[in-house]
Amino acid sequence: MKNATRILSFLLILTIAVTMLFSCSKAPANEGGESEEGVKVDSIKIAGVDISEYKIVYAVPENSVLRLANSGVIKTEYNFNKIIANELAARINSYIGVTPEVVSNRAEATEHEILIGNTGRELSNKHSDVKVYRYEIEVSGGNMSINGGAVGNTYHALDYLFEELEARAAENSNVDFEEGFTLNGTHRLTTIACIGDSITYGVGASDNTLLSWPSVLSRVLWQDCYVINYGNSGKTMRGDLNDAYNKTREYQNAIRNAQNVDIALIMLGTNDSNRDRSWNAIDDQSFNEGCTQIVENMYKKNEKIKFIIMNCPVYNGNENFGSEHVRELQAALVPALSAKGYDMGFYDMYTFTKNEVTVARFGDGLHPDNEGYAIIGEEMGRMLEEVIEEVRQK
Repeated sequence: MKNATRILSFLLILTIAVTMLFSCSKAPANEGGESEEGVKVDSIKIAGVDISEYKIVYAVPENSVLRLANSGVIKTEYNFNKIIANELAARINSYIGVTPEVVSNRAEATEHEILIGNTGRELSNKHSDVKVYRYEIEVSGGNMSINGGAVGNTYHALDYLFEELEARAAENSNVDFEEGFTLNGTHRLTTIACIGDSITYGVGASDNTLLSWPSVLSRVLWQDCYVINYGNSGKTMRGDLNDAYNKTREYQNAIRNAQNVDIALIMLGTNDSNRDRSWNAIDDQSFNEGCTQIVENMYKKNEKIKFIIMNCPVYNGNENFGSEHVRELQAALVPALSAKGYDMGFYDMYTFTKNEVTVARFGDGLHPDNEGYAIIGEEMGRMLEEVIEEVRQK
């Protein structure tokens, strides 16, 4: 009898424990939830239709990007619209426990869609020419389009969309982004200008617009940075030669856009080192003046620019370009220009490439190949992490 009583007591306690456990579990997926700020959201609608009826459609990159990615050449993630689409689905789930289906723009169009990037759908085309640093969100024809001038702007457009959701939910927990809703604005990405010669331009890569080291860098830092490649092949730091960088269109564009630049990476000197075997003090002066001119003219447009001088990479097989003296001049420019009040830094690209980029990665002994540029671009991303945080605090 005592044993029976003990068993009944145990079963009663177990029943109570199980009941308490389930009573503390998460609310069913179809019930509303609260944001981190405590704002309750019961439902999210677009043009009166529950968001559970919607698919999130992301734009697939152009075929050349896909081809290179599938070959393993692109080392960093490339399908950013897909990442943004999945991020949007996860954020929606965090509010109401519903996760919309995510598909590419290659899927057949459906009645209710949220479009991420330039999907080719009619509503996306309306926002295909949005300028860099801007984002545009619109509800039209029962669909929603989210697009930015750069992929980082598209990503941060989600932040502004959910800020709007929070504000609306504070008034009504059933949020509806009505037909005709628009939310447009500016999100300032950290802008990086890459100034250099053919190694910056991307000679040696199978596609310099996708595989130069600035292109790789732009993919590494895609969420928060906008990278511009101002490289021009065969150009010198010295301004007294026919091939001087300061005589190029890229130089003029860099100066013209300097007001938007946060970080300027300068890697010139490769072609200077091969110009004249009888280099003398006058050449030193011309080299220094060439760099000073670039820095001064950009600084006139924007006094907050952080400049980083990068010495030239190692040249595996073409030592005519491997001037130790030019590397010494590049390093000496940093303290000299810092003394004039410019915000200067230095990166030893020579040592990095000597240690990390093998001979096989320099197809012509001078220019890196696809793999070599990928290694350099990813290293630049790591190097710039602290610098980016520094310039944001200015």
